[in-house]
Amino acid sequence: MTVPGLTSSTHLPNVQSCNDQITITWDPEVDIGPSGIAGYWTLWDHNPISQPLGPLSIVGNPTSASYVLASDAQPWYFHITPVDNAGNNQN
Repeated sequence: MTVPGLTSSTHLPNVQSCNDQITITWDPEVDIGPSGIAGYWTLWDHNPISQPLGPLSIVGNPTSASYVLASDAQPWYFHITPVDNAGNNQN
């Protein structure tokens, strides 16, 4: 499952950029169960289909994050998965 409304104010999808400072925003996640959202697993890597695993890298239910990435000749991909307080993820 993808996080709804995932966008960047600093980068366009599938467009190469030399800007190593990245801000990403998304819509708040809604947990359909009673436990509520604990946070998100995130991962930056060079694989377009990776899925992040715990521990939580973003705690709570914020709607943005900023990063500075190392310069690299390969493209970077951002992966995000919401996790509820019961430990369920929505991969």
